[in-house]
Amino acid sequence: MDESYEALCSQLDKLRSENSDLRMMLDIVRENYDLQSKLMSTQRTVDETENKGRKMTLRWQDTLDEGRFSTDLPNLSLKASTPLTIQSLEKGSSLKKIQKEPFSDSTQLSQEGKVPSDSKKMERLVGEIAFQLERRILFHVFPGQSRLYGFTVLNIPEKILQISKHPLTGKVDEDYRYDLSQRHLSLMDRLRMLGYSVPIHAPFAESIVNTYGILKQRPDAYSAEELGYNNPEFLRAIIIKTAPSKLLKDLLCLLSCLCFMARQDNKPLFLW
Repeated sequence: MDESYEALCSQLDKLRSENSDLRMMLDIVRENYDLQSKLMSTQRTVDETENKGRKMTLRWQDTLDEGRFSTDLPNLSLKASTPLTIQSLEKGSSLKKIQKEPFSDSTQLSQEGKVPSDSKKMERLVGEIAFQLERRILFHVFPGQSRLYGFTVLNIPEKILQISKHPLTGKVDEDYRYDLSQRHLSLMDRLRMLGYSVPIHAPFAESIVNTYGILKQRPDAYSAEELGYNNPEFLRAIIIKTAPSKLLKDLLCLLSCLCFMARQDNKPLFLW
């Protein structure tokens, strides 16, 4: 009787946790839907006045998808993808960079936090979003790893097998391997619901980091800048203001995934 009761309680706790995750994901999907509606509304308005010489600057449809991704990004060798680490960024990467397009003016935005006054810092902030998501995913899948040099989202399956082997005997710890694999699969299932696709967004994020860089230093604690970096609306505004329109959809997808993971573990968006 006691065992049956404990099993029911355990199952109820699991269902509550899954329900909480689904609610968080639904909130993020709603936010993305509202943003998409605003962008499409902007497009319709500008299209109606196009004959008067006004040009469209934001086209939601003019973004990356699986069919067009290879035309907008250089050919990347997934097997030789560069480890997403600060060291590799400083030394240069074997990944080809996305060809930069002119960034828009860095006008002050009416969002919480101090908007970087120079376009280069805004570019780095966009790269930081991609970097933080990649690192967040890796730390989630490999919670016991203090160093993740050589780890990328693309090579997670290989790394799971590698660290599951005993360093001397080479014997695989099947229980440990199973636990890591389940953490990986469970997270990817959740991120997939937000539009994340490993074959597309993993190399996309690496290329964004290698092209635009990351922030050179962390903001001061409790500063307006730090508050801005942990404000999803502020970061969305930075992406929309800064990034080329054809990259918007996928960059916003990365941000949505980062927001979901931050809500799930109840930590700031940027971990330093």
